[in-house]
Amino acid sequence: MEAPRLFERPVRRFLWDVKGTGMETALSLLRHRLNENEHTTLRDIVSGLPKLRRISKPMSCFLSRHQETIRVELSSASARQSLAVGMANGFLAYLLDRYQYMRPSAQDRARVLDSYRAMTDVIADATDEPEGSAGTALGAHHDRLQDITLGMLRSVGALDDVLNGAAPICRQYSPSLQCEILGLTGDDLTGPLLDIGCGEAAELVGFLRSQGYPAWGIDRLASDHGQAMPGDWFSPPTAPGGWRTIVAHLSFSLHFVHAHLHSGSEAKRYAIAYMTILDRLQPGGSFLYAPSLPFVERLLDPRRFHVVASPLHLPSGGAVSSSRVTKLVQGSGLPPEEDAG
Repeated sequence: MEAPRLFERPVRRFLWDVKGTGMETALSLLRHRLNENEHTTLRDIVSGLPKLRRISKPMSCFLSRHQETIRVELSSASARQSLAVGMANGFLAYLLDRYQYMRPSAQDRARVLDSYRAMTDVIADATDEPEGSAGTALGAHHDRLQDITLGMLRSVGALDDVLNGAAPICRQYSPSLQCEILGLTGDDLTGPLLDIGCGEAAELVGFLRSQGYPAWGIDRLASDHGQAMPGDWFSPPTAPGGWRTIVAHLSFSLHFVHAHLHSGSEAKRYAIAYMTILDRLQPGGSFLYAPSLPFVERLLDPRRFHVVASPLHLPSGGAVSSSRVTKLVQGSGLPPEEDAG
């Protein structure tokens, strides 16, 4: 499979956001660099691909020709900060897109931004030939990014997977397919719904809202535009009276499985988050997710939760299922529809 363009979506959005802000030449330099390395893979970054640490001849010529213009464009602290933040966010979004089980910490994010700030300062202040201070800074910058990325992959037990070519890439599925896999029914839509790990586009949330249903989403890549918020499933938001339905299609539970198989400390975090999600439900509300989590579902108190796992019929014939965990009405021991009868 052909490797995707490096940072393609996040950087395209960033370049559009800063268009007309007086940094056109500096942004042209960034485009030039990205085009040169458009097929870089996560394994290339982790293994320290030599060409990433060098300034190419065409880029060197561009810098030499426009050095003074770039210095003027980046003369203010705000311009340098804007460029560094955009590049840092692009890099982190690329990592999450290429290996979705990575969990950058606040310290990881700060280190990435610091590295891009340092690189931006050197480019803005350089007075010698590009192969000099800028070339040295670029090499040090990629050494730092490599070290940060290695640490993130080791923390989730995924370094060997990446070095062996594994790439569990984030993908969007149609809202109708998500509803089918999760077993979403009309009864699930009678109150507020939260999609955790809704994706950058929050397509399921948008689809449900277009039908008039109260739906919201959280995702670490989401922009805050009302229906989807930047957020983390380790601290899911609350709703007045609780959520009627919480859904997670190939998101939370998939990551929980990965943590269960690779990292004891991460698995504990996911177990705590799982119970927190259930706690956010209103009585009679349900948490719908795929794949199922039999290793934790069998530990739930049957007096508090009703679990139904439904097999999914895959073309490959694999044994996969989705789950519905309903928070029981206090004291009934039954889901609300059974209790009413």
